[in-house]
Amino acid sequence: MNDEDEKFYIESLGLDIRLRPYSFNDYFRLSEDEDEPLTEKGRVKKILHDHIISPPVEFENFEEISDTDLECLGSEFLNKNFDSELEIFDGEDFAHFFLKVINDEENRVAESREKINAYLIKSNQELINDVRKTFEPLFKSSIFSLQPQINILSDSIANISRSILLPYLGIQDSLESISKSISSINQLLIESLQNQFDSFANWFEIHDGIFAPFRKYWLSFEEEYRITEEKAVEVLRKYHWLISPSMPLSLLYKIVKIDKKGGKHTRAKINHLFYDYFEQNNRINLLQMIEGWVNIPLFKGRKFKIISDCVEVIILCDSNNTNAANVIVPTLIAQIDGIMSEYSEMNGLYCKKTKWYNIETAQRINREDFIKENKSQIMPSLLDELATEITLDILFQNAFRGKAPEKGILFSRHKIMHGENLSYGRRDYMIKAFLILDFLAHIIDAT
Repeated sequence: MNDEDEKFYIESLGLDIRLRPYSFNDYFRLSEDEDEPLTEKGRVKKILHDHIISPPVEFENFEEISDTDLECLGSEFLNKNFDSELEIFDGEDFAHFFLKVINDEENRVAESREKINAYLIKSNQELINDVRKTFEPLFKSSIFSLQPQINILSDSIANISRSILLPYLGIQDSLESISKSISSINQLLIESLQNQFDSFANWFEIHDGIFAPFRKYWLSFEEEYRITEEKAVEVLRKYHWLISPSMPLSLLYKIVKIDKKGGKHTRAKINHLFYDYFEQNNRINLLQMIEGWVNIPLFKGRKFKIISDCVEVIILCDSNNTNAANVIVPTLIAQIDGIMSEYSEMNGLYCKKTKWYNIETAQRINREDFIKENKSQIMPSLLDELATEITLDILFQNAFRGKAPEKGILFSRHKIMHGENLSYGRRDYMIKAFLILDFLAHIIDAT
């Protein structure tokens, strides 16, 4: 997706916005949730606002868009998302025309859904008959005793159909593999299921056009996200930041936007992106992050109490302008070190005189390298690689007393815990420590 092609300047709002494409999924999601019905113009604004990728704009602010800008933006949106030739008649209200195009598309997809449902009902009725033939002679019971299972199967197929995965999953091979390991009494049922999936896959190929809008949207999003992730990781690495699993990936778009604007204050803007995210609404995002760790092994009990106390101290310090980082950073780094040590012991290492060894071979092991090689991947590859780098290569880099850290970056466990770096009381260090804990928590939870 060409980034420039998807930008629209709204003069009346002074905004340069980007819109995502209209997708198959929108046909089932858009509705009027307001207590009072919207006007046609209000509904057009709602639909367009719902598709804004960046920058974040409150609907109350977007409502101030001028009629001229609304018509220009709406026309561009329709032209980019619908293949049919669009023609507005002289004197026709634009909002009415816009909604007519949207409604026509929704009706077309609704009809397609009815065709899918009819096909599923017919296919599943044949399946019920096959089940009856297989099981009735054995159990002498009514097929209606199996109806709940049939209903579950029907729902599962419907869900698969919504995600457009069936033609590409190799279902037939999976079923053939499964069928080899079950008893012969179920063989007829498995063969029947395989026939159903074969037929359903063929049906999808024939009616491929029904799902073209959804595929087009998903492919364009996937391409856009991949480009955005690569650029965002490049910027994060430059400024020694990481994204952790509990953070929304939508922040990547903001990171890319800050970098694209450039200027001498880029570093400060990147920093404040993270500060604002974790400071807003009385630290709600930070509180929710650590709540996700409460039941994770190695975080339970006293460790979690220490970490949650750190957040309470931060909130107290916010109210009286005290720098919480002076107290919090060493505490969190100590917890990171302890959790990494316990994680290593869980996975077959032991410590002797500050050095780590493999419990089976007695071979000396570098703890950080061991974690790097054996941990689960818990985020998209580039983000996961960056978080690993910050955690293991930067925070735990070699830093001998009296010398600069090996990586030349002062966010060093050794320099802070041994009292050499007395300028560690920084908001970015404090946030990075929480992000590393979140990264470790998800690694442990996936083990």
